[in-house]
Amino acid sequence: MTVDIDIVGVLCEMPHIFTNAENVDMICVYDFCDGSATVAVEKYRRQFPMRRIPDRRVFYKAFNTLRECGMLPNAHVTPELALKQDMEEQENFLDMVQRSPTASTRILAARIGVSRTRVW
Repeated sequence: MTVDIDIVGVLCEMPHIFTNAENVDMICVYDFCDGSATVAVEKYRRQFPMRRIPDRRVFYKAFNTLRECGMLPNAHVTPELALKQDMEEQENFLDMVQRSPTASTRILAARIGVSRTRVW
């Protein structure tokens, strides 16, 4: 298995990023445990044994961020990561066009694994 060094770097820069599904599960478990973060950690550990187990403060933060801001934690990180991925995608596309200037957008899109409208 090969790992892209750039992706590893991004993951290392953001060690406390949880997916939306993980955040929702934490909020549900926290609420189920009547707001006891310590109990929620243990319940989460038993319910999701294959996941990384967040600190009790993460449960509190996820719950309060949703309640006070109406969004899940780390929602502001997604556009930054998407922007970086878009820039990398554009660079890959431009490199491919320089190597094969006569290739169709359909072929180029298939090579980098995106829809044809993204490279148009």
